[in-house]
Amino acid sequence: MQTLHSGPIGRTRLRVGEHRGANIGKIAAARKLLTLVSYGLRDGYLRCLARQA
Repeated sequence: MQTLHSGPIGRTRLRVGEHRGANIGKIAAARKLLTLVSYGLRDGYLRCLARQA
């Protein structure tokens, strides 16, 4: 998680980390990842990660 920069979660970590600090950025990225995992387990798919046709 700490070296992921290119995806939406890594961008969240970098964006929040610049404003609030690196540790808070990591927590924000982990929270976003946990939210996506819970939605994926509940629904079976993630619309935000679907590839555009």
